[in-house]
Amino acid sequence: MVVVKLGGGAVTEPAQLNDTVADLSALVAGDRQVVVVHGGGTEVSSLSERLGLQPELIDGIRQTSADEMDVVDMVLCGLVNKRIVRACAGVHLSAVGLCGSDGGLFTARRLPMGGAAAANRSHTGDVAAVDTSVLQHLLAASYLPVVASPSHLAPDVAININADTAALELAPAMGAQALLFLSDVAGVLRDGEPMATLAADEAEDAIAGRAITGGMIPKVRAAVAALHRGVGSVVVGRYEGLGTLQRMLGGQQGTTIHAGTAAAGHAVDTDEHPHRDESTGGVVR
Repeated sequence: MVVVKLGGGAVTEPAQLNDTVADLSALVAGDRQVVVVHGGGTEVSSLSERLGLQPELIDGIRQTSADEMDVVDMVLCGLVNKRIVRACAGVHLSAVGLCGSDGGLFTARRLPMGGAAAANRSHTGDVAAVDTSVLQHLLAASYLPVVASPSHLAPDVAININADTAALELAPAMGAQALLFLSDVAGVLRDGEPMATLAADEAEDAIAGRAITGGMIPKVRAAVAALHRGVGSVVVGRYEGLGTLQRMLGGQQGTTIHAGTAAAGHAVDTDEHPHRDESTGGVVR
């Protein structure tokens, strides 16, 4: 089981998206179960500005107002999600697009936010629980699930959930052996170059020594948390042409964050079966 989080040019550039879905098709053809989670924040901000709204992000997290929540739904659950599904159809890959509300996939909780959104009851949230039932049904029927992260607090209260957060919650819930983060960043950088591997036990030292800075800090910490919850490896990398996903899984591209010691970098074995918590009916909290 592999969870792939798509972001950056992989969802905005047509040629790159077409190559990405070709890679996804190759993974599925190799009898690997795959779930895609995608972002699209750049396009959300672009449409918000065209509609006269001012996007506001703090530490990389969108401070979502009620007005901008409508834009988030339109862009992520509509435009970007269906763009990926249609690209999959172009390589004869049967994909189904859904969001965190569908099948109760993500139970959300509201995050207290600062900025302008605070005065308008924040529509930014986090994942409180995951119910993988709908994904298990789709995978069993040989469909590729393509997940947009927004969900809801109540039928009339939509919630925007950061796609990185959604992927990091979904991967352990699915018992994923690998979680791939595909973005415009080559990996976790040290002295400007991507590190081939990063062990969980050296992550905090790298942060303290400022080898890891900025927006990569919460991503690395969240990745380590996912490893502690059973995900085999988390790989952060940039799309660099056909075969990128396979190279990331094999440890030849990007940075592989693993649960071993600093000397235990390794390629990822993805021949694992998905995990389902039967005691909770597929719900993982």
